[in-house]
Amino acid sequence: MSVTESQAVLLAHLLHEIRPAWEIKSLMTLLYKHRDDHEFPELCAAAIAVANDQEKRTPAIIFMDGPHWLTGPIPNKATERMLAGYHAMAGFEHNMPKHQFTTSSDRRIEQGRQLAARAATRYPTAAERKLEAGAALIQKYAAIEGVPMATGTKRAMVGLELARQFEAEERNRQAPVATGTKRAMQALAIDTSSILEEPEPTE
Repeated sequence: MSVTESQAVLLAHLLHEIRPAWEIKSLMTLLYKHRDDHEFPELCAAAIAVANDQEKRTPAIIFMDGPHWLTGPIPNKATERMLAGYHAMAGFEHNMPKHQFTTSSDRRIEQGRQLAARAATRYPTAAERKLEAGAALIQKYAAIEGVPMATGTKRAMVGLELARQFEAEERNRQAPVATGTKRAMQALAIDTSSILEEPEPTE
């Protein structure tokens, strides 16, 4: 399935965020040229992996063979049909009782087994790559002062910080909760009745 224009635009902007030196116009040209080579999820995973590797200077490396790909390029359908016909004729020529050739379903099953083995031994999964890329982007935005973050990202980061504070407070119930923490929790509409109750005095 071809990569759509909207998908290419989103991916180009994401890659530009990771590698500002990569121009969006050039990325769009590259993605259009290779729009039929790979499925979009695999393309995203490979592109993000290359972008996060500072040793990779040019985005053209994305479409080169390498460990950043978990799948191979999508074969040409016409070539598949020609090969299937060739193997069928070869079977008849050798007087085989039934012509045997690999079906599309068999190829997908075998490819799935190979990918599972590779991912388990050497390469991270596509989901892991996306998580790593997302974490890298959050760290990048958090490190640059004055760059606005999405509300969802802010809430996620505040939530993580509050969770750490709650864990520390549970270990030491005698320590009063800071006023700033209370305000942050109230701003996020968190039910604090059970967490922020005053500790009972000790004898």
